[in-house]
Amino acid sequence: MESVPRKRTRFEAPLSDTDVCLRQSDLDHSADSKAESEWLTEFDVGIHAFVNPKIPGFKCTLKTRWEDFIVQEISHGMCAQLTSTDPFDFDMNQPKPDVSLANAILNPYKTQLVELVNCQREHIRLEAPESKDERTELHKAIRAAYAGLDSRTVKEETRQFIIVSRATKNSTFRLPKNQAYCRFVLYKEGKDTISAIQLLSRFLHIRPGSFAYAGTKDRRAITTQFVTLKGIDSRRLSALNQKLRGIRLGNFSYVPQPLFLGDLDGNRFTVVLRSVNVSDSVIREAVEAWQRDGFVNYYGLQRFGHSNKAKSFDTGRYIIQSDWKSAIQHILLPTKADLPCVQQLKRDYMENKNAKQCADLGPPCIERELLWGVAKHGFTPEALQSLPRNLRQLYVHSYQSLIWNRAATRRIYDLSSKTNEHLHTVAGDLYLPSAASLDCEPLDDFPTELEQVDSLQPADAQQLGCRGALPCPKVATAMDCSSIPITDVVLPLPGFLVRYPENESGQWYHDLLKEDGLTVENLRHQVKDFALPGSYRALVVKPKDVSFTIHEYTDSDVPLIESDLQKLEKSGISTNNNHKDNEINHDSPRMENLNSGKPERAVVLQFTLPKSSYATVAIRELTKSFVEKR
Repeated sequence: MESVPRKRTRFEAPLSDTDVCLRQSDLDHSADSKAESEWLTEFDVGIHAFVNPKIPGFKCTLKTRWEDFIVQEISHGMCAQLTSTDPFDFDMNQPKPDVSLANAILNPYKTQLVELVNCQREHIRLEAPESKDERTELHKAIRAAYAGLDSRTVKEETRQFIIVSRATKNSTFRLPKNQAYCRFVLYKEGKDTISAIQLLSRFLHIRPGSFAYAGTKDRRAITTQFVTLKGIDSRRLSALNQKLRGIRLGNFSYVPQPLFLGDLDGNRFTVVLRSVNVSDSVIREAVEAWQRDGFVNYYGLQRFGHSNKAKSFDTGRYIIQSDWKSAIQHILLPTKADLPCVQQLKRDYMENKNAKQCADLGPPCIERELLWGVAKHGFTPEALQSLPRNLRQLYVHSYQSLIWNRAATRRIYDLSSKTNEHLHTVAGDLYLPSAASLDCEPLDDFPTELEQVDSLQPADAQQLGCRGALPCPKVATAMDCSSIPITDVVLPLPGFLVRYPENESGQWYHDLLKEDGLTVENLRHQVKDFALPGSYRALVVKPKDVSFTIHEYTDSDVPLIESDLQKLEKSGISTNNNHKDNEINHDSPRMENLNSGKPERAVVLQFTLPKSSYATVAIRELTKSFVEKR
């Protein structure tokens, strides 16, 4: 497994009431007085407010180890869990063939069949019965008595024969018409979904685009998700477990349809919050309030990338403004978030401005593709077309998300606080029942490493963006506000087709766009890929199925939760892997054991979130703190 630099997220001390009650005008400029950082912070992307600012939070560390962050996809009500690596047994619910009857039927041909099995013949020809039913019984008998043989009926003039030969992989595996796709659970540690799929495609000698999945999962975690692949024998997939490290495949089944992008209900999280130094009562109060009232459903930092020097949403703004030169130059700015080879490529281009020469000598990455586009087309939209479609859309979606975050913060500070200290629905809000389960948002996050992004998308995936017709939200009136829960309130992602709130927050969208020299009409972009119809997102989301336990530990490297793989191995079930049990995690980042045997406390937290909600954003509400280090 590849070595990954240790990532440690620190949630710092809770904010004071003064900090929490800052007005939006102050918050927009709060970071200006600080030394400029190379890394984006929550302040940079409009994340400021809390649902319950007066409930105390607590310090903790998150993602000190991969094993401390487990994500399980939920699709069609099923949680993706790895409980078996055995191939699918088609005959499990079928009557077992009567081998003795099969041998009796084949007795006249026994000598020829044995010679074929012993490779003394390439094939044999049997006189076919005239009756179709009798021919069918003969084929069934051959498969029942000789699993390594295959048979077919051929017609020669007026006569029919049954040709029997040694089976190939393809001939021994036939899928029923209503089970064309193999669905399986992809379990991975320390790998993102795209790199895992690329690895599987190399082993299977098929295109990565043949795999279909609902979305990508984080690299710095243990994750399980559903994947579908058309026409594959699960035995081939199961056999890969002997070669794979950091990946397991299992829970095979066959389904009539592939997965589609966004085809999930949400995710189940099991998270370890370490170095917690508050009392049990503080933890309990925070979790109970979090479960009861929810969190502000901000777009997390994953939506925006990492660099504060070359902000993805600034690139998106340039694209919406049709300022192609600025957009391209912004993408090509060297940053600390880049791999060293990509940094060098960008520096070389900054120095000599020779796009073709730099691209010809550069490493495989999206920046090289862009430089080739610049060499051929100049600073034009055609040059941006050299980037994968999903990536070039990420930039404009990042800008949309920034506006949403800023509008959400103002909605919480400037409206709810006027009449009630608790977050509530106000007249003019837009609302939709079950807003948290909306299925109309773009699901694309900025990749952890841009060089890994290519045109490899799930098979049959529909275009990124709003899937299907937009829902039609209602407008809350003064009469019915009290009966509309805050979790039904939605805010639009800015676009030319959405409805805007009919209170102050509706005007804020126009004001925020105006600050960037834009109007809603600019979102109706002349380049189709960059046109933004908009969508809706729940303002507040409540985590479901919440539970927590408090633990003491002295060794930071001792796991406090079990992964699916560990449970399998503990139960004695084979995982089809010849490596030592601990080798799958041998490169897992380790936290320095700074406590030197001194007991520390940790909270093991379990919860479920709908799709497009961020666990780190949810935990931020729980701890009342901001991410210090990524």
